[in-house]
Amino acid sequence: MSLFRKLFRTAAVSAAVVAGASSVSAQDAVAPAPGLLDVPGIAAQEPVTPASGFGQRLHGPRAMPSQYPCTPCPVTGEPVMGTPTQPVVQQPNLPDFGNRGGGAGIGSEVGLDGGYIENAIPRSMLRLRFDSGYGNNRPDRGNFFYAKCGCFRPQRDAIGVPLVERNVDYQELTASGEVLVTDRMSAFFDLPFRFINPTANRNDSGLGDVAFGLKYAVIYNQNRVVSLFARFQAPSGQISTGLGNGNWWFEPGLLWQEQLSQKWSAFGEFRFQMPLGLRTDFTGNMLRYGLGTSYIVAQGQWGYVAPVVELVGWSVLSGQQLDPDQLRNVRAAGDTIVNAKFGLRIGIGAPACGSQYLTKSDLYIGYGRALTGEVWYKDLVRLEYRRNF
Repeated sequence: MSLFRKLFRTAAVSAAVVAGASSVSAQDAVAPAPGLLDVPGIAAQEPVTPASGFGQRLHGPRAMPSQYPCTPCPVTGEPVMGTPTQPVVQQPNLPDFGNRGGGAGIGSEVGLDGGYIENAIPRSMLRLRFDSGYGNNRPDRGNFFYAKCGCFRPQRDAIGVPLVERNVDYQELTASGEVLVTDRMSAFFDLPFRFINPTANRNDSGLGDVAFGLKYAVIYNQNRVVSLFARFQAPSGQISTGLGNGNWWFEPGLLWQEQLSQKWSAFGEFRFQMPLGLRTDFTGNMLRYGLGTSYIVAQGQWGYVAPVVELVGWSVLSGQQLDPDQLRNVRAAGDTIVNAKFGLRIGIGAPACGSQYLTKSDLYIGYGRALTGEVWYKDLVRLEYRRNF
């Protein structure tokens, strides 16, 4: 009996093994094992496990993303260096002369402007500027601020304010716009509204002398921008009350900006102001020149703070002016005016990807003081808001 039981048990086990093998073979024929790669040199039946050694099979090849996500722009303006999971995209080499560069150059640091010196970089922006000047004791010098005093009547060109003026305070609110025509050229306009507060003549307010012009960058690279500048000024302000000077002007010039580091910028200008026709014999030619620097002392996702220091000067080459002490006209040629300007430019908000500006909006608060005996004003306060596009 014991022998019979052993034979029966052996037969049952053998039958079970055969039945299990047949079941596995049928399943394999219907559904192949998942995770097999069709890679040359690897047999179709050989499973491929990941290199991490976790023992999990890959379920087919991974699809590569069509575009890597944008890495947030660094606050410092440094170029994007990539991450371990994102390969660095190699940028083409750009020449240093006459081309817009990328990275940490001008393209990301153009917010480092002055407060009074014209920016060399063509751009698209809107600006609202408020000036409050005090102590102009020669407003008709060269017809720069006033036209020839009306106190010289019956001379036909005595078209300015009627009384001898020894001191003029004024406020001026100017709306300005600039728009890119090409990558290198922009067109701009200035629309001033003036409030005049003289000592002898009556107060007045109204439209001042509007201006418009073009800016073209002849050198535009990562570290330097040099632009040609052309500005026209029209006699749109009321002449008899001092809201305008009554003359057409043309002002060509050269503008410069240098990126000394990611946080430090220098800039300058050289401009020549010439009349288009002599409305009065006081009208003269003038040179304007300036040099300044700006440095970021604080920066974050909220924006940045950059102190600005500038020196701006004028040299009168021709024309005349009224001497209120001698009550006669005297030569204006040879007068030189130099002003020191101190201020803060404050960026508002975080930098945006793809923007060539440190921030889209910024605010300037500054003060100017005359360093010479000849002045356009002894003191000037400036507030400015700008929006870049």
